[in-house]
Amino acid sequence: MKPLYLNGNTVESIRLEHETLRIVSRQYSDTWLPLNRVSRIILSGDIALSTPVLAACLSNSIAITVTGKQGEFVGICFGTNYKDQSLQSHLAELQDSPNRQFILDNWFSAQQRKSVLRIQKKFHLPRELLAPAEVKAKLSEQISLSYSFYDWQTCLTKIIPMLAAQLTMLLKSFGLRSEVLRPAPSDIGLLQRFINLLEWELWQAAANGNLPSGTLRNQLIHYYQSHSSKVERLTRFSIDQLWHRFYEVEHEQN
Repeated sequence: MKPLYLNGNTVESIRLEHETLRIVSRQYSDTWLPLNRVSRIILSGDIALSTPVLAACLSNSIAITVTGKQGEFVGICFGTNYKDQSLQSHLAELQDSPNRQFILDNWFSAQQRKSVLRIQKKFHLPRELLAPAEVKAKLSEQISLSYSFYDWQTCLTKIIPMLAAQLTMLLKSFGLRSEVLRPAPSDIGLLQRFINLLEWELWQAAANGNLPSGTLRNQLIHYYQSHSSKVERLTRFSIDQLWHRFYEVEHEQN
């Protein structure tokens, strides 16, 4: 299985033919791809997408990520199929349990703080920079000065949808339902929390000089794919840590 990146400049529409996606090209011959070979879909630009295609993808747990005209992350669609997992049962109770929500908030805050401190130390940033936005602004400045005014922020904006698509697939594989990944507007949701956390790995890579070879879509896709295995490893490790944190709290209470 592999991710499917589609751009409206070259792709006109997606159609469903039996259990196969037909990619209708604006310039070349159409291509066909079986649903069981697609892990996730990332759409950019104006692409016609029919309801049968959407239903087939969501029924097969294929998340569809939509980006804006500038490549920025707009949103993501995923189905309701899920497996029964212990972590899911914990997270599903968050709405009724302030204590569990407190645990979740504290855990993600602590993980983000660790990432900030690690980056501050590695790149000799002022310790008074505590807010994530301040640290990112300083890193962006360093990257720009060190690498011929490289515009990392613009590249990252276009890479985030790729990160969101992969994280959705990983989190869904643990049986996490849509109301947990993307709940009501009152909470940012588990998906956005993991995006915020894993984004630091991309910042660290960029500050180390590991930058995309250019800003073209194919160059950014190639860049992200080179980091996707590490993203998966860190995500699975983080989910395991989070599950154990809930487990510890339960036993502390008993």
